[in-house]
Amino acid sequence: MSTGGDDRPATDVPVGEASGNRTVARLASCRHAVEGIESNWAAFAARRRGWLRQGLFDSAVKKIAENILEDLFTMVLRWSLADVNLQVGRVDVVLSVLGIRRLVPEPKPPGTCLGIGGQ
Repeated sequence: MSTGGDDRPATDVPVGEASGNRTVARLASCRHAVEGIESNWAAFAARRRGWLRQGLFDSAVKKIAENILEDLFTMVLRWSLADVNLQVGRVDVVLSVLGIRRLVPEPKPPGTCLGIGGQ
């Protein structure tokens, strides 16, 4: 491998261009995410309404919140179902990639944070 005049390895892609390629890749990833959200939001919203209607008659409000989060992450944000784990030990929802925990959202019943509802 040849080196440049300053003892750094020569590359086929100039440093500025490599940085630009990463920026383009990030923008493409964001665009892909936005397209996924836009194309799947209506279906998610319909399922969410169904879950919320079920919650009017059932006391398992926290389970309904977990189901809504599962739909959000799998349908809209395109996480694989295998990476969305419900009821892992004392944790309600764990999002993982290759078995490594990446995000642990904590669903709460409506009004809990305001001190007016929930358990």
